[in-house]
Amino acid sequence: MRRTLFTNVTGLPGANLTTATDMAMLSEALIDQHADRYAYFSTRSFRWAGRQLQNHNHMLGAFDGLDGIKTGYTVEAGFNLAASAKRGNRRLIAVVLGERTARSRDRLVAQILERGFNGGEGAPS
Repeated sequence: MRRTLFTNVTGLPGANLTTATDMAMLSEALIDQHADRYAYFSTRSFRWAGRQLQNHNHMLGAFDGLDGIKTGYTVEAGFNLAASAKRGNRRLIAVVLGERTARSRDRLVAQILERGFNGGEGAPS
């Protein structure tokens, strides 16, 4: 991760910088080095302190094989998503940063992953 600088632990406004490539590398390391905890990223909702909390990754259950990773949003960074999907023995990671809406971010991630699973056919729009 040569183009990432986190100045706080939240990722919220500050001098935080990253690239999609670095986030893909971090995602891969998370999956490989923390497989025992990876299932948490596919949790669609859970109950805590008497409240039902929903995962912001609306692609869970909507895209075949998608099992996580992390959404994000700030005014300065836009809508972001690092996502992973597995079909058979093949796992792909897609990262989209800076989209104007959650819907456009999700659509682009779905196009990238589908293209990857289809051997590169069909360019994202």
